[in-house]
Amino acid sequence: MLTAVPLDSPAFSQEIFGPVAPVVDYETVDEAIEIINSSDGLSVGILTSNRFKALELADHRGGRDPHQRPGRR
Repeated sequence: MLTAVPLDSPAFSQEIFGPVAPVVDYETVDEAIEIINSSDGLSVGILTSNRFKALELADHRGGRDPHQRPGRR
């Protein structure tokens, strides 16, 4: 697990072959949604103790299928 990963880091923006999980903090829900939608990685996970917050974030991922990379069908 990598914490406080900058958004321009290869650990955030590129596939890393290994058991690696970059963690990105956010201040607001809007910032979290922007981070989620800017990612074209293989997956996005939402970790929070508030399940309603997690559902709100999941509903606003820009309509992307979390298991589908942009440009692929």
